[in-house]
Amino acid sequence: MSRPRDKYYAHGSQLYGAGLLILLLPLYLTQLGAEQFALMMMFFAAQGWIQIADFGFPLALSREVAISRREHRPDKIGSMLASLQLPMLLGMVLLGTAILGVGKWIAGRGGEGIFVNTGVASLSILAVTLALSLRWGSELYRAALGGAEQFAGLAVLNVFSATARLAGALVVLKWAGGGVFVWLTCQAVLSAVEMLTLVLLCRWKLNLQFGNSCSESARVLHALWPIAAQITAASAIWISITQLDKLVLSQTLSLREYGAVGIAAAIPAGLLTLAIPLLQLSYPALVRLHGRESRREQTDLYLSLTAATCCLLFPTALVCVAFSEELLMVWFAGRLDAVGVNAASLIPLYAAGASFLALSSMPYGLLNAAGELRRHVAASLALAACIAVALVIGSLRSGASGAIALWCGSFGLFFLIWPQVVHRRHLEGGWWPWARTVALFALPLGIAAYALKCLFPDSSSLLLRFGELATVWIVLQGIALCMLWACHRYWTQLSQTRKLTDPAS
Repeated sequence: MSRPRDKYYAHGSQLYGAGLLILLLPLYLTQLGAEQFALMMMFFAAQGWIQIADFGFPLALSREVAISRREHRPDKIGSMLASLQLPMLLGMVLLGTAILGVGKWIAGRGGEGIFVNTGVASLSILAVTLALSLRWGSELYRAALGGAEQFAGLAVLNVFSATARLAGALVVLKWAGGGVFVWLTCQAVLSAVEMLTLVLLCRWKLNLQFGNSCSESARVLHALWPIAAQITAASAIWISITQLDKLVLSQTLSLREYGAVGIAAAIPAGLLTLAIPLLQLSYPALVRLHGRESRREQTDLYLSLTAATCCLLFPTALVCVAFSEELLMVWFAGRLDAVGVNAASLIPLYAAGASFLALSSMPYGLLNAAGELRRHVAASLALAACIAVALVIGSLRSGASGAIALWCGSFGLFFLIWPQVVHRRHLEGGWWPWARTVALFALPLGIAAYALKCLFPDSSSLLLRFGELATVWIVLQGIALCMLWACHRYWTQLSQTRKLTDPAS
């Protein structure tokens, strides 16, 4: 079993990567220009979309690894991972072929004037193919290490990978020039290094061996397919839910405008990065605790996870909601065009919607542990259909503002209904402890955020605005940490009381 602090290290490393990306985006925009910057943002979006092509096997493997550890069968982990390597290689070849075809089609439609010549465009497509294929394949090893709760090694790898991919690639881009082609080449090389490192970690920690037969690979695929199919459906719908708004708006804006709006959407979209990795790191523990006679330990872990998620999520979300215009002005050092100014009105809606979505995704951990992902798939499918209708109606009637307002409202309605349905069945005490924990953080922090907004006067100085935003965030985060400490103390005392009154627990 991993040490609890290892999970914090792994989560912190993912926050580091997301924060570094947000900090460096303005520098990339200056270096690449709007058109090539938009291509870079499409590359990041493609990293999410291609995860649909793994058919849920990495997450299914992670779940089986956690079950093997619960049943004290660690020798099964290495052989199971080895059996999936041959299908993974075949999948990388098929995925790379598909990416090549899509890349050539995109370059033929709108690549004129972006690249120096057709040769550079072709090499860029090849670099994209290698980078995305290698990233896709490495998820198998990453999932196995996550299921075994080897979070310390993953944390170190995440920090080095994010630093090299973002900061290192930017340094190479400034030194060598060459535009987005140079950056994509860096991504391809670093993806290969990352995959090799993950293989070595698996050999060290999980006793990974090579050379399994095709029949063994087919047997493992057949055993994992039932749960993998459910995970595939859930992942595909999740990616559609989080990317559908960008897909609709990308069809109505020029490439230059899409790059600017993509920056505005990146601020609140980063809120998901504050919460989702923490939830994913807890999936193995929830699976390991499931099946015991009492749900008390799993419920305690889930409520602690809820409090930690609220502590991380709400301070940053409330800064985005209450100080959206100031945030954009500071981030771009006052150099905002008309598109950027209009995007400021979308940030509060994006932030609220992302917060609702992050909290509504928490029941997935309970359903995954119970093996009941069909219910999650059905609920997510209904949400995706609702969002699609809302985006179309909103964009036709009121443009981007109307579309995102209905998008946010759909997530809010889903947040009020779906988690309570799951918690009534899978949490000890029903839905009330979870809802109370969320309200305990949301109400005081919301009141504090808008009280601070009234206290600070408007200023034209970027330095003063930066100081204002930093002060507000520090105060809100401090309040959230105090509340988290109070919750932890209360739950510790409650656990001690239970042990005194019920020694069998």
